[in-house]
Amino acid sequence: MEGNNLIKKGVVVAVILLFISVSAIPSTGTNVVEKSSTVSFDGNTLYVGGSGPNNYTKIQDAIDNASDGDTVFVYNGTYYENVNIGKTINLVGEDKNTTIINAGGNGVHISIDHVIVERFTITNVHGYPAEGISVSNSKECRISKNIFKDDYIGISVKHSSELEISYNNIEGGTIGIDIQSSNNNIIKKNNIYSSGWKSIDLRDSSNNNIVIWNVVHDAGLCGIIISGSGNNIIYRNELKDNYIGINIVSRELGIKNKVIGNNFFSNGKDAIFDGEPYTRWLRNYWNEPKFGPKIIKGRVYLIYPEYGMDWYNFDWFPALRPYNIEV
Repeated sequence: MEGNNLIKKGVVVAVILLFISVSAIPSTGTNVVEKSSTVSFDGNTLYVGGSGPNNYTKIQDAIDNASDGDTVFVYNGTYYENVNIGKTINLVGEDKNTTIINAGGNGVHISIDHVIVERFTITNVHGYPAEGISVSNSKECRISKNIFKDDYIGISVKHSSELEISYNNIEGGTIGIDIQSSNNNIIKKNNIYSSGWKSIDLRDSSNNNIVIWNVVHDAGLCGIIISGSGNNIIYRNELKDNYIGINIVSRELGIKNKVIGNNFFSNGKDAIFDGEPYTRWLRNYWNEPKFGPKIIKGRVYLIYPEYGMDWYNFDWFPALRPYNIEV
């Protein structure tokens, strides 16, 4: 009897452990790990635009006189200048709505690791290839809580990694967020409205990035485009009223991305692909409840460009109701 009781207890424990392990698996089947910035500062604070002594009148002058680890705090006002950051500093505005960098060209350029830029409006960035905030050859920076108005490119990232681009509002302009040859970044909780061309662009071997909880609407061409890049996760975004919601383009075999748990509303075309048939589409909401698979039509090429043919991917288990996605 005692042996039988032990066996029964063992079975019960095994069942409980099995239940726990199954419950721990995310409903999408993909474990999205959100990266967090490790940037911290413990230096002095320099002030720009205040009325007291030792205040600077220009942002760049304060940066030039700062040391690594310092914070440059900018009071409300409009600053007509272009800003270059080559030191590990924290550049923060008093209020994102009223602390304005009127660039008349490129806005803020970052060329070093561990920089924070937050709480600015950056505007009057016109003409190709002018950029509101650009980051090059850097890592572990954070661009957060800024407003970009009618800038040719809102945020540009080149050859950089482990950045956090979060809580920004990008309105108008041509390209919202342009990621080029950059890996392991997180783009989260941005509101990108009415980009003339593309809202979020991952291109030129930009791999292992996470695009999560963004609202992307009214893009003239494409809400999110991934070209020549793989192992990116597009998760819990809302794509609405774009000409194309998501477009995945690649001529390289074996590149894979994941498009999971997003909302698609009223796009001209919700999703297409060109040359890359391996993307995983899972549990997205496609305009209305769907009780069968969603077909995603694209093209593949045996020999480019002569031998292309239609191809189909499937979201086998579409969501029956939209996800609650707020920025």
